[in-house]
Amino acid sequence: MPIEKRGRWADNTRQEVALAHEARRAIVHLVRKLPGIRLHELADATGQTQSGVLWHLRTLERAGFVSAQRHQSIRYYTPPNMAPEGRRLAEAMATLRMYGRQAALLQLVHGPMSRRDLQAELGVSATAAGNLLAYLTREGLATETDHVRLTAFGAKAAAHLPSFDVLSAA
Repeated sequence: MPIEKRGRWADNTRQEVALAHEARRAIVHLVRKLPGIRLHELADATGQTQSGVLWHLRTLERAGFVSAQRHQSIRYYTPPNMAPEGRRLAEAMATLRMYGRQAALLQLVHGPMSRRDLQAELGVSATAAGNLLAYLTREGLATETDHVRLTAFGAKAAAHLPSFDVLSAA
């Protein structure tokens, strides 16, 4: 009859097994570097199928190396025990990338601009620009009075965007 592993020894073994695979180590590295990363982004970055990455993610979750989060219909991954502000930032990054809203945020980094200027810079319709601005204000990333401006949280989110653009180009 096999010996049942319990306690700290079992946890250490589970963690060692989880990190024994090179793809899992790469996934842990990406999740720590880019909190809020989504499944397809991990698959693209590691060169594996989404089902293969999902298999590894489940193993890493059980071992305590990553944590799956859900915001509306978006599932993204963060390091475990992330602070609430970090989790909120990761959530914002995941939703910005999912809906292509990062371009609007990056335009606002250069300074306040009118709704019409933002629309022209992005090359979108007035309705699309309005929808982008509604999202950014609802999530606390920007404010709109006479001009659209980034909030402090929006500026922090924008500072993280270039690393995601590098990932999507890989």
